Amino acid sequence: MKGSADQDAGTISFTADDDKAAQKTLDAIAEGGFHGDTGNKDLKIKDDSGAKDEKVTSLTVKGAHNCCPLCMKAIKEVVGKVDGVESDDVKAKASSFTVKGNFNSQKLVKAMNDAGFHVKVEK
Repeated sequence: MKGSADQDAGTISFTADDDKAAQKTLDAIAEGGFHGDTGNKDLKIKDDSGAKDEKVTSLTVKGAHNCCPLCMKAIKEVVGKVDGVESDDVKAKASSFTVKGNFNSQKLVKAMNDAGFHVKVEK
């Protein structure tokens, strides 16, 4: 398998021997805390967030790629734009964070995914 990343464009590209190998790579990308759209209906990063289409006052999510202060800043910007969010406790290098307010949990996850972060609801 060969791959490359273009940080300026915010994209990665890779080639795989078959769809099974490509999906395994996409699953690994999600495990690394990244999310994206492949443009392919058969090969995609699965929605395994566990978020329900409901209003919540507090939600803890885990798994987002959050390696440094720049990642933390990007996460905080995304979270802060979700309707009804009042606060968060995102810290650089933390594996999870809690968001508070009165917001829809699926909308929070979708906003994170759209920004390139893969998250799961912590139970």
